[in-house]
Amino acid sequence: MTAAAVPAALGLAALAAGHRALIVDLWGVVHDGAALLPGAAETLKSIRAAGKPVVFLTNSARRQANLVALLDRLGLDRSLYRTVVSSGEAAAMALSDAAFCRTLGGRYVVIGRQEDGAWVHALPAEEVENPADADFALATGLLDDDTTDETWAPMFADWLARGVPLVCANPDLQVVHDGRLRRAGGALAKAFREAGGRVLLYGKPDRPIYDACFAALPDIPRRAVLAVGDSLATDIAGAAAAGLDSVLVTETGLPGGGGPAGVRPTATIPRFAW
Repeated sequence: MTAAAVPAALGLAALAAGHRALIVDLWGVVHDGAALLPGAAETLKSIRAAGKPVVFLTNSARRQANLVALLDRLGLDRSLYRTVVSSGEAAAMALSDAAFCRTLGGRYVVIGRQEDGAWVHALPAEEVENPADADFALATGLLDDDTTDETWAPMFADWLARGVPLVCANPDLQVVHDGRLRRAGGALAKAFREAGGRVLLYGKPDRPIYDACFAALPDIPRRAVLAVGDSLATDIAGAAAAGLDSVLVTETGLPGGGGPAGVRPTATIPRFAW
């Protein structure tokens, strides 16, 4: 089934008919960072009633327990999903290895919103405030609204001269937060990579993050899993890399924004609805 062949009114019930489980993005599909999106809980209840387990896969820099607690606060019942897999969890696990941290350097600086969890301040390395003092950088969540590629230029020049790598724990370029479009850690990583910098990326669209999802679905063949997301660049490109059919949610997700050349969803739907 191609996106062009899918009627606009078709929902997940028809699209998931040939699949046994779903990998669902959180931010922009289930919630907007501040509240559940309209109909999201009801849709998840319908998926559960159809006997299809759900794994949430998000590029949030928060760890799994932090995200489960957030979903609890937003009122989403834990019975509606099997687990949460996050780029933050993957990055935290990697950086908790002292030997790996030593290969990056002894000092690091965190770039991005600091509400992503205490793990970013508890690495087996020394945290510094000045990017010019860091041996490696860690990009986390939302970026300050007043930052641009131009404001980053002097920092990038210093990092390039010293060989400072950037670890990105949130590969999203932008997110819809409480109804407003905000830049995220992936924007910093993209700009630094384009400037010639070394970037270590954790999360979608890189293939390894999907292995954690498949591990939570050991009873489901991989080709029987359907991926649902709101971003061509991360959700749909990542699903393609993992060999999965995908559904792009268009109305509640990111405006515009293309993915890699040739990447298209299997189908599109306006809203996350059954």
